[in-house]
Amino acid sequence: MEAERVKIQREVIDNFKQSLFWTGVNLSKTIPALAIMLLCVAAGLPLGLNILPSAVACKSVDSLCYHLRLNKKTTIAPDKSVLGKRVVPLKKKSKERK
Repeated sequence: MEAERVKIQREVIDNFKQSLFWTGVNLSKTIPALAIMLLCVAAGLPLGLNILPSAVACKSVDSLCYHLRLNKKTTIAPDKSVLGKRVVPLKKKSKERK
């Protein structure tokens, strides 16, 4: 009985060691990959907002998008008078032409 209990304890300890080793190996691969992705996003966001100012519109002058811009003159912010108005679709041209 005592020998069986010692055998089970050793198996549990060995399984724990294997799991700990597996976790360490996978974290050593995952953490640098996540750090590189975070670095690319952190560098790409300000670069993208300053290189492509006409393609990215900011919601307001208080937004992070607006504050990350270096040249505030090229920043597109929505006109406050347009926000409350209803958008009317354009009329289609008739197919008959003379």
